[in-house]
Formats: sequence, C-alpha cells, structure tokens
Amino acid sequence: MNALRIPFNYSHFLHQDKKQLYPFSINPAGFKHLDRVVDLCAAHGIYTIFDLHAVPGGQNTDWHSDSPGHHAAFWDLLDYQNWTIELWRVIAGHYKGNPWVAGYNPLNEPTEKTGIKLLDFYDRVVKALREVDPEHLSTAPCTHSRPILYRAYT
Repeated sequence: MNALRIPFNYSHFLHQDKKQLYPFSINPAGFKHLDRVVDLCAAHGIYTIFDLHAVPGGQNTDWHSDSPGHHAAFWDLLDYQNWTIELWRVIAGHYKGNPWVAGYNPLNEPTEKTGIKLLDFYDRVVKALREVDPEHLSTAPCTHSRPILYRAYT
C-alpha cells in the first residue's frame, strides 16, 4: 500500500462554541487529526488523499454524509457549497507543498439528480484548489445517480 484515503467531516473545522457556518471562520484545531494522520503515514512512506466525507446539508442522502432527513440539502443552498469551497481553500493552503499529500477529493459519493449542480460545483472547487495549490491532484468522482457523468480537469 502506498496511499491512504482519509475521510473527514466538515464539522471538525467548526468552532465548538458556535457551531455555525457564517461568518466564515475555520477552527484551526480541525487540522489536528489530519496532520497527525499525514505525519504517521509519511513516517511509513504512505501518501494521503483527503476525502471530504460530509459537507453542510449532506452531499447525498445517506447517514454517513450528515444528511438531514434523507435529503441532500447541500445542492439546495449555494451557501453550503460556497462554505465548502472556502474550506477547501484553507485546507489546500495548509497542505500546499507537503509531499505526503497526494491530493484532494472534494466530495465523497455525491448524489445530485441532474448532474448540472455537481459539475458546476466541481468546476468551482477545482478552480479554487488549483489557485491555492496547483501541485496536488484534485479528484472529481462521479455521482451515484449518474455514473457516466464525468468531466476531465486538466
């Protein structure tokens, strides 16, 4: 094994005293566990890929994405998407130049009915990631509901 995909939840980056998305403010303590895993993997020659497993509102209807009531509300509110993109900017800035970070997976198993909002989100998040960290890989996995949906990001 030479790479490990690390799932994490957006809520690790919320301030514990005020669990709110706005005004945008990242809790730096959210990096504590990610940093620890990256360091442990690096010590054993293992690259890491960050997998945002849960986003505000849930990117799919399953329990593991913090979906409220089996509805992927992430796709309903642009504020959720914008907050997530800002989170990725901060994460990319934190790990820019780290040779043991192979890349970023902006959404785990997204479910978006039309694919239009998903592709728009990927266009925006990949652009944001590359503005901050052009060296690391950005993945854009397809949606569960449309497995043939794919766009190349070069």
